[in-house]
Amino acid sequence: MRRICHGIPERCFWYRGHPLPLCARCTLFYPSLIITIPIGILVAVLLSPPAFSMLLFTTLTISPLVIDGLTQYHGLRSSTNMIRAVTGALAGIGSGIAA
Repeated sequence: MRRICHGIPERCFWYRGHPLPLCARCTLFYPSLIITIPIGILVAVLLSPPAFSMLLFTTLTISPLVIDGLTQYHGLRSSTNMIRAVTGALAGIGSGIAA
């Protein structure tokens, strides 16, 4: 699992006293991505949205993840697993729709 996620225990959800193999962000990122890829394909085929709209949507859904990660990395604030999970889900949705 280390190839797709760092799995730092403090950043993971826990179940029965053990950390899950994926961090909170990746726990929701990957399922969101997998679920929304077919939706993104349908949107592209049926609606043919302008490229700018897709870029804007993707940017807006990935930005919270980037902001959360960078502000935590630079020590400006501390993130929580719930924030990581929500930003991971948003980024997964944005990436899946854009794919």
